[in-house]
Amino acid sequence: MIRGTTQELIFGVGMSTDEVSQLWLTFSHSNKENAELITKEKEDVILSGTTIKVTLSQEETLLLNQYNLKDKVIYIQLRVLLTDGQALASSIVEMTVNHLLKGGVIE
Repeated sequence: MIRGTTQELIFGVGMSTDEVSQLWLTFSHSNKENAELITKEKEDVILSGTTIKVTLSQEETLLLNQYNLKDKVIYIQLRVLLTDGQALASSIVEMTVNHLLKGGVIE
């Protein structure tokens, strides 16, 4: 991923997304608790079959890794509440984020 770009990310999950009651997809600059930069909820994503698709805006990707350009890693985790009341969480995933030579939103 490159900061300052519009990104569409697709996540495969091992279950039908029809069972998802609530959803939180969190992007963080640290793998520690309460370090979130962006959290997308169910109304912010597209659920289809066994996939979750989310789009991040230029403004949102500019937030990623703004404090930690040395190792260029962000952390992503999915949490869901199912219709039967089960609460599930994915493992934390690392993603590389590349910087820009000229930052800012382009219009």
